[in-house]
Amino acid sequence: MNRPTKPPDDSAYYSATATKDLLAGSIEWRLKRLAAGDMLSTDDAAKLLGTNRVTINNWIRERRYFAVEGPTRGWKLPRWQFQPPVCDELFKILDVLSADESGWQTLLFLETPAAALAGRTPRQALEQGEVQRVTQLAQVYTTADV
Repeated sequence: MNRPTKPPDDSAYYSATATKDLLAGSIEWRLKRLAAGDMLSTDDAAKLLGTNRVTINNWIRERRYFAVEGPTRGWKLPRWQFQPPVCDELFKILDVLSADESGWQTLLFLETPAAALAGRTPRQALEQGEVQRVTQLAQVYTTADV
């Protein structure tokens, strides 16, 4: 499989198609990311938010929050998405990235430094209140086909 090593110079991100190809070869990295200390189970997220797992699963389906799919049953959610101001605006980004059912493209988009954000990640830009800019980048990301 021909995997790009970096996005083309005229793009801030890999396209959704290229991201899928990269993910296919990234099992080890994904397992480490799932085991990271900032990843919560749906039960942990429910405790953090004072609700239950069913509600968390509904919020994931409604794209209020996002979760990544692991090799076994269940979802993992990055803790940082529950912190203000990210949690207040994340649904706008998730609406644009709605085609990502496994959550991995969303996680990569939000945690990958972008030249268009002066080397910051979209997550950092969200934390700094740049919702409109991140939304614009998400739109480019979902329509790019490198």
